[in-house]
Amino acid sequence: MSSAIEFNTAESWDFARRFASLFGVVPSSFSSTIRGALTDWERTKALSHGNRYQMLRLLNTGSVKAPLYFAAQTFIEDKIQDKDYIASEDFLSIFGVPDLCALIGMIYLYRRAKRIMAEDEWPFVGGPAALATELAGHIGFAIPPIGCSVGIVGIGLWNISYAAYTAHDKKGFIEHRRALKIKKCTRNENMEMERWGCCAYQIATVLAQTLGLGIQFSEAMTNGLSPNTRTSKTLEKEAYRFSIAQIWIDALQTTGKIPDIAHKAEFYPSKGAVTLLEEKIALLTSAGSSYAWLDRGKDDISPDLTPQLFSAKSNSQPTASDMDDILREGE
Repeated sequence: MSSAIEFNTAESWDFARRFASLFGVVPSSFSSTIRGALTDWERTKALSHGNRYQMLRLLNTGSVKAPLYFAAQTFIEDKIQDKDYIASEDFLSIFGVPDLCALIGMIYLYRRAKRIMAEDEWPFVGGPAALATELAGHIGFAIPPIGCSVGIVGIGLWNISYAAYTAHDKKGFIEHRRALKIKKCTRNENMEMERWGCCAYQIATVLAQTLGLGIQFSEAMTNGLSPNTRTSKTLEKEAYRFSIAQIWIDALQTTGKIPDIAHKAEFYPSKGAVTLLEEKIALLTSAGSSYAWLDRGKDDISPDLTPQLFSAKSNSQPTASDMDDILREGE
């Protein structure tokens, strides 16, 4: 691949779209539901009857409900710990529509990533992606102006996108990750451009569009994560959300500490939030994920593992559906 290709050129975006296509077409049951729910939310802060029905159809599926339940345990345990029963529709209020859409999209593409690449290379993509996604989720919840959706999608999909490189060029990806290890860094965008003609953040941006997250979200993601714009002092707020999330992730992954930089005031968490975040990060980096929420599936739903998903009046649980069939190949 020629190193003459520059960041964010039409040619580089063409390569990014080709790599993103390796994930396959996102089923409309996911993309249309996410797009419709976000459109409703932007207009009225409520879901229309039709879009609510489609969202509940997803939430009633064990393969979606299980990781969402464990995501709630991971990120916002305080919001659910006193609930005796969590019905499917409760996830709408537990997470809020924008964050819920981001989580559902990430669940789907994480499983697709696992499906499209060689099994022996998955630990080198899935492991770092799950860790980065969880770090980003904690940061998003600790700093509300960043938010879960920016953390989970911006950072999570960025890491998941490496699956496309290894699916297309396994040998090249092995060489790439070994070179990163020698350099003691988590990524090198110049190397990505030279080898594959695009950067992983571009693939992630294309994937975000296929999920139905919208052009504005994708443009902000591009400007906030691109190496030739992310440090700009004139970034608009939406792009700055991605940029500052990336800075926090880099600091936590390389030093284990929060970044010592000047923030825009609204993006700096309270002292209490920082303390809680540091505790969660320390536990995550030392002991691993408590719930491994991205790897959960419908078989993880049971009265013992997920008691809050079972009504005291009914011992029923989500049943298999076409949504489970769509997600099954990634489990």
